[in-house]
Amino acid sequence: MTTYDMGPPGRRLRISTSDEVLRPGVAAHLLTLRISVHGAWLDPSDSQTSAAVIVEGTVDGGSPLRPLSGIQARVMNVRSFPINERLVVLLSDEQLLQLEVDRGDGDVELQLDLSATVLNLPPGEYPTYDAQIAYRIPARRWLELMDSAGRLIGITVRVPSPLTDSATGSQVPRDTDPSLARASQRLREARAALRDGDPAACIRHCRLVLENLRLLDPPQAADVVRKTTPQTRTAAQRWSALFHDLYSLASAASHDDYVTADFSWSREDAQAILAATAGLLARVRVDL
Repeated sequence: MTTYDMGPPGRRLRISTSDEVLRPGVAAHLLTLRISVHGAWLDPSDSQTSAAVIVEGTVDGGSPLRPLSGIQARVMNVRSFPINERLVVLLSDEQLLQLEVDRGDGDVELQLDLSATVLNLPPGEYPTYDAQIAYRIPARRWLELMDSAGRLIGITVRVPSPLTDSATGSQVPRDTDPSLARASQRLREARAALRDGDPAACIRHCRLVLENLRLLDPPQAADVVRKTTPQTRTAAQRWSALFHDLYSLASAASHDDYVTADFSWSREDAQAILAATAGLLARVRVDL
């Protein structure tokens, strides 16, 4: 337990950290930091005396520290002795996963920037005080929290998404030009189609992404790869084989021939192809 003080000696609010609880949700999760608070300025001989205080703020986390979320404003009825309270933070799947990546094998380190406003003060007294609290979640406790979230945490693939290519500036590249900006735009269109409930359109957009990916990071020719056995392929040949198979699968959504006429596409199919396409695009390192 660590104790922090907010405000001047004559109006000191004492906050002690306790532990934390993670309540998993759908794509967003409630991290509750359990604390105890008491008004050090209140008369300890009078157990009935209280003061209403609004506590709110923001939280940073990760390495390096980055803004995560706001801390929901909460009215606390502070007494002259410690009472149990809580600070609530809303975190997304991506934020939880990034905290997990940033901590490595260590603890999760958060920085709480808190603001406390004492209500009903006499005229002339300044009501609001700030404090910065270093909040640490031990690695063992963090793993317990992540286990409690379990299957409700999704996986996010981070893809660099420039709005323009440095070589073309504001010009729109042709379809025959390698363009990371165009590929990223089409990937966003694929995600939008999936969100709108059109898995076939999502897969068609993924094929367009792969067509641009072929220009950005040309794979080895399919006939060359097929002449090798899977066991003897180099790393480049295995990545190329993955590209060609994924492109073949995605192309089926754009064809209506005797082979593909009976193909049907579920949301899960589109999600798998979208994730695989995003993963291949995320590997590209170009300086256009």
